[in-house]
Amino acid sequence: TQRLANFLIHSSNNFGAIFSPPN
Repeated sequence: TQRLANFLIHSSNNFGAIFSPPN
């Protein structure tokens, strides 16, 4: 389940990056 957790974290980070672009 560790791999799945890492995948979810990575997806969450990408999701945040898409809607919160750097200034």
